[in-house]
Amino acid sequence: MTFQKIIFVKILFFFPFCIYASDHFFEFLNFKNYTRFVLKADIKLAVQVNSFKNSFEIVLQDVNFNDLGVSSSQEIDEKTKIAAFQDERMKNIKIFQDSKNIKITGNWTFPIGKKKLVHEVVEHFYYKISHTREHIIDFWFKENMTIDHHYEVELKKISKIFFSAGEQNKKKRISEEKRIHVLEQEDRFLCDKLPFENQIEVFLDFNVLHRPVRFEKWFSRFLPDKNYTYKQPEDDTLEARYLKYALSLAEQSRWALALRVLEFLDQEIKKMNSKHFYEPEISFLKANLNLKLGFFETGEVDEVGYHFYFAAEFEIVQGLVFEMAGHGGDAV
Repeated sequence: MTFQKIIFVKILFFFPFCIYASDHFFEFLNFKNYTRFVLKADIKLAVQVNSFKNSFEIVLQDVNFNDLGVSSSQEIDEKTKIAAFQDERMKNIKIFQDSKNIKITGNWTFPIGKKKLVHEVVEHFYYKISHTREHIIDFWFKENMTIDHHYEVELKKISKIFFSAGEQNKKKRISEEKRIHVLEQEDRFLCDKLPFENQIEVFLDFNVLHRPVRFEKWFSRFLPDKNYTYKQPEDDTLEARYLKYALSLAEQSRWALALRVLEFLDQEIKKMNSKHFYEPEISFLKANLNLKLGFFETGEVDEVGYHFYFAAEFEIVQGLVFEMAGHGGDAV
């Protein structure tokens, strides 16, 4: 190897460290994929790096500015230079000294918008270069997907799932169509190739065996007011008008509406802090209306009666308006 080549190799080897040559004791350098912190010190130094969610801290343990050979005027220059540094990874950098240590603190500046990282994690690597007396810490964002890329990946996954489900449904549909086609071909009553022949066809009676149907669940056999005549109120009080209207609806077999009217009456009585004057008659009517609607001891409700019961409010209000206006509830 010639002398020129040896010199060239040495220059290449020392070039990365020569670019950091500076008169400053502390320095931050910005590179494309990472940020570098450089500290020059002639003494043995214990360095601790703490990385938090939104900030970081570099602690030079058991040392002060005088130990590093930094004068008061140089200390001001170092702090000013450090505070002015900002790049796409960190900002708000400060350097100060407490009772025991020198601390360098700052905040992370993660990308925002579509470039925002799914996992905002910062990694670092600390090493020393003995012949240049430098302590170096490199910081970089851990490589992971951006929000924009994450959405694209998730969208592709969902599209793939829907496409796969569509293909499966298509195969099932084709399989079902083939099965039905085969059954139709085998069914002699639907196939024109196998006409009905009276001479060879035999019909057998078939009686279906099933459990007896019990209608007691929906229709009670015991109606206490079957042969009972309710007394019509003769006065014109609020309770009497409600009861008259409820009896009128019950005679028309509109049991859900009648029961709802009595419930409105209960609400009015509570508002007035009063008691029912026609209490026995109202309680007996309520009990029979519940039986007719399917409200039994088991708590089960006939489905038709249930829906009429809860859909009746508008009709009741309208009917009450006409009843109290003297129209007799015919408009409902």
